[in-house]
Amino acid sequence: MRFIALTLLFVATPTLHAQPCGPSAPVLRILDEIQTPDDMRLPAAERTERKIQVVRKALQAAPDDVFLHEEYQRLRIGGMEADRPAVIEEYEKLLARDAGDPVSLYLAALAQLGRNTTQAVERLERAIERAPSFGLPHLLLAQIYSASAHSDPEKVKRHLERFEAVCPDSVRGFPALRWSKDTALLARTASRIRRNLRDRTDSEAMAAYAVVWALEAAQERSDEQTENVARLKQDVDRLLAPGVPRNLAWLSALQSTRTLQDGLEKDFRAARREVAARYPHSAAAVTEAYLEARGPNSYPKGGTPEQVAAYWRKEWQAALPLARRFPGSQSIAGTAARAIVQDPVATTPAIRDAIALFLSAVKLDPDGSRSLPPDPIEIAELLAQRGLPEDIPDLVFAGFSAVERGFSPAHVNDVLGGSAAGLRQMRDRMNLWGYNALCEAYIGLGRLSSAKDLLLQQEEILNRLRPSGSDPAADKPRFAKDEAVYWHLKGLFAEAEGRRIDAIIGYRNSLSAFPPRGARPDRRDRVMQSAQRIWNELGGTAQGWNDWAASSSLRNFAAGRGGVNAWTKLGTRFTDVLGRSYEPKDLATKTTLVTLWASWCGPCRAELPYFEKLHQQFQNRDDIVLLAFNIDDDIADMHKALGELKLSIPSVYAAPFVYSMLAPTAIPANWLVTPAKTELLWIDAPNLPEWQAKMAEVLEKAADR
Repeated sequence: MRFIALTLLFVATPTLHAQPCGPSAPVLRILDEIQTPDDMRLPAAERTERKIQVVRKALQAAPDDVFLHEEYQRLRIGGMEADRPAVIEEYEKLLARDAGDPVSLYLAALAQLGRNTTQAVERLERAIERAPSFGLPHLLLAQIYSASAHSDPEKVKRHLERFEAVCPDSVRGFPALRWSKDTALLARTASRIRRNLRDRTDSEAMAAYAVVWALEAAQERSDEQTENVARLKQDVDRLLAPGVPRNLAWLSALQSTRTLQDGLEKDFRAARREVAARYPHSAAAVTEAYLEARGPNSYPKGGTPEQVAAYWRKEWQAALPLARRFPGSQSIAGTAARAIVQDPVATTPAIRDAIALFLSAVKLDPDGSRSLPPDPIEIAELLAQRGLPEDIPDLVFAGFSAVERGFSPAHVNDVLGGSAAGLRQMRDRMNLWGYNALCEAYIGLGRLSSAKDLLLQQEEILNRLRPSGSDPAADKPRFAKDEAVYWHLKGLFAEAEGRRIDAIIGYRNSLSAFPPRGARPDRRDRVMQSAQRIWNELGGTAQGWNDWAASSSLRNFAAGRGGVNAWTKLGTRFTDVLGRSYEPKDLATKTTLVTLWASWCGPCRAELPYFEKLHQQFQNRDDIVLLAFNIDDDIADMHKALGELKLSIPSVYAAPFVYSMLAPTAIPANWLVTPAKTELLWIDAPNLPEWQAKMAEVLEKAADR
């Protein structure tokens, strides 16, 4: 990476005791240089180290520049925060040289943000006492008091007002402010950022665009965004102008428009193509090459097995050559491996070659993909389903490393998110999924002693994960699925040891544990086949099997799948916030749209105003019913959100019962329940008004049946 000479550029850089509000022009050029897209042929560590070295050289010329130190911390800590302890130690030493220096106090507090927030607050307050005109401590304190663990809206307001008083020309803010209920504060902050963005094209300004768009959008309902959308589109046109630097900050700003306003995907794609053309070894170039190679390849929902196989084949054939060209990209290697494992005609040598490339990419780019579960564990589970156990152990152990990097106890952070209990639960759940694949591999490989040890560890994790009465409603069906998989593995293990009676008990317990069926395939059909096979081998008759199934707790086995009406799983009458009562047996004769939502879910809050319009459209129909099922832990949160959004919709506090009839899934989720079937709807629409129109068509068509 090119390094900008700094010999004379920092003559006017403030001393350590000065309190700047924004980077100087030379520093902005350095920060822009850091935003040059990475070369994805290189290992991630080398890519990061090159950028760190640029900042270190700049700090040699300007050792007291607070903005260079901020960038240095950001690069060192990274998204997984693996190096945060070392960064904390480094800035503790810096502070020890001058314990009263306001900038050193600020930088030490920034390094430990979320790890020792009490001490960070004390240091920030000391920095303000020593330098009342130093704005950055006020901004960081406002961010701290916006976090749920330290929530204090009055302090957020006070510190932001002080920051804006001493730094009126700053474009800084923070995304979490969008959740504030103080619309006047949101408006004032957005106005200040927007005013100062004029004629700025540096990377700090690019980061500010996403913040100002989010703050402006948060002030209005999703169906009242006309002025915001017009401003956003003007901004996008300005960003796409020829003179604006094309770098990662620019691309990230345009990417953020997709989460704020539907219909701007084409602008982001055009921007990504520009970056790909300028930087042919960048992540953008990899993505563009992949999209070009795969062409218009959409997953054939409801398609034949041959169509599904063709889809996966085209995916891996597009991705695998790129995984070879760009060994430093875990993402493209994971795409290739995940797809080839699901192509039924892919040969075992080809699959193993793709897995080897993926494992190599994981070592070179360990944080390149942050899916849940981690890609290595997901791919291991797919290999287990395919009956190819040889590579599963290496994948699972790579997955365990990813889990530890992302959810270790060292990641507890009460500002940026991550409680000790929450991290422990995530580690347990991700590791359990890894154990599932690993245990099945050991059974397949004949390593029964190792499989037995894993089953004991799985049982310990399940005992820790077992939901209590106070846990979120979604935890129970998730646990039920994990428990069902555990009993399936117990059955496989017993069968491998020749204990067929014990095996059928394991399979029976698994079938009884499964929650309502979700949109994704799971093990339940394999378990049923194994159970019936053993039953027949032991001399069981079809009549005996039917008698057992009739008296077993199998009502959840197929629930949520075509041919099963979800209301038959629910015998409880319920009432919505409008005072209307519903009887499940009556709903079972109608066409019903059930939308799952929660007060804390931003996309849900965006969708609900259009759900309200949809409800108004069909409210006089006797054959169509619309219901908004709320899954908050506290019913008061539902009522508060409805009041904030000024919504009049048939919302039902459904947390106590919804997951006895529907599978847990990401929200917002839209379920269509008719007398013939229950299905999760995926509406392909570029914006919410079109979502409303297409949903209306679906309801009309379903009601005509």
